[in-house]
Amino acid sequence: MLIKRWLYNTGILEYWNTGILEYWNTGILEYWNTGILEYWSTGILEYWNTGILEYWSTGVLEYWNTGILEYWSTGVLEYWNTGILEYWNTGILEYWSTGVLEYWNTGILEYWSTGVLEYWNTGILEYWNTGILEYWNTGILEYWNTGILEYWNTGILEYWNTGVLEYWSTGALEYWNTGVLEYWSTGVLEYWSTGVLEYWSTGVLEYWNTGVLEYWSTGVLEYWSTGVLEYWNTGILEYWSTGVLEYWNTGVLEYWNTGILEYWNTGILEYWNTGILEYWNTGILEYWSTGILEYWSTGALK
Repeated sequence: MLIKRWLYNTGILEYWNTGILEYWNTGILEYWNTGILEYWSTGILEYWNTGILEYWSTGVLEYWNTGILEYWSTGVLEYWNTGILEYWNTGILEYWSTGVLEYWNTGILEYWSTGVLEYWNTGILEYWNTGILEYWNTGILEYWNTGILEYWNTGILEYWNTGVLEYWSTGALEYWNTGVLEYWSTGVLEYWSTGVLEYWSTGVLEYWNTGVLEYWSTGVLEYWSTGVLEYWNTGILEYWSTGVLEYWNTGVLEYWNTGILEYWNTGILEYWNTGILEYWNTGILEYWSTGILEYWSTGALK
């Protein structure tokens, strides 16, 4: 049987066989054997020995000694003194004061105010509104919508869909699938697999492993290690260190600094500035302007 009694001059009803005290002028029920205060006018239960307030009409538990609000109907914990919301059924922490979402079961931090996803267990930052992935532990930026990798600590841009490496500190482009380096600031193409440098602004090819320069616009090959110029479209070799021109398709050597032509396949020397032909294998000098033959071995003139 429920027995009530008024505690004199206090406004309290005691249900003494249930352990309940009703403060009827304040709307509070105290369950003193369980440590609960019920504010029935506001829908609050206070567990005073555990520091918990339960707002049963809204589904909220307030742990006032730890600064936590638990919305048990939605699975949210709010740490109001730190500005954190924890969605414990989805594994998400929301730092609303800084605009960060932490997906702690996947290792992702989302900075929604700046559009950045940080994969902290792999060292990747994803700027999803600009299409950039930053691998901060390797110094790489990946522009995934353009197919570019930027190695910012070495000054290299890699266009992986075209096979090009750009060294922006030196102004070089490397076409790694064709073995070509292009120095666009100086107008040079280097074919490193064949040892050729092409100076496209001047029309020169340099074969650096053989010591040859090819001037393809004029048809000249320069062997700089031996001092020879070859005019391959005219059949002439010029030995500029000795002053000799060799017409290899006619068998003629021209000593241009002495005025001598040597027909080496016939044994004739022509001194063109004096009008003399020397047949050196027969010992004859021919003065063709006067029609005289001199046999120098015998001293005879004919």
